[in-house]
Amino acid sequence: MADTKKEYIRTIRDALDASFNLRFHPSEIVERQVHPEVEMAEKGSKLLLKPIYISYSEHECCMIEGSVNSVRVSFMIKKGDPKDPEGSVEVLLARMYN
Repeated sequence: MADTKKEYIRTIRDALDASFNLRFHPSEIVERQVHPEVEMAEKGSKLLLKPIYISYSEHECCMIEGSVNSVRVSFMIKKGDPKDPEGSVEVLLARMYN
């Protein structure tokens, strides 16, 4: 693995470590319930953090949306070689979730 790829993964790991510092926080909208603030996403909510974008290339990036009580992580992964479908990232990820 190239050093730049290792730095990219290390940066994502460090950002996730900081983002997963979550707290119990009751909803400001729904009484007596706790809802993920990222999902409730009101405009101008003081509980939402600024999204973090980490990019390796135009085809590989990560977006981390955090709040006081939840985190949403989105990945864009480069598609694999169509000539080698068994070695593609999509196939490996699909096997992990089956």
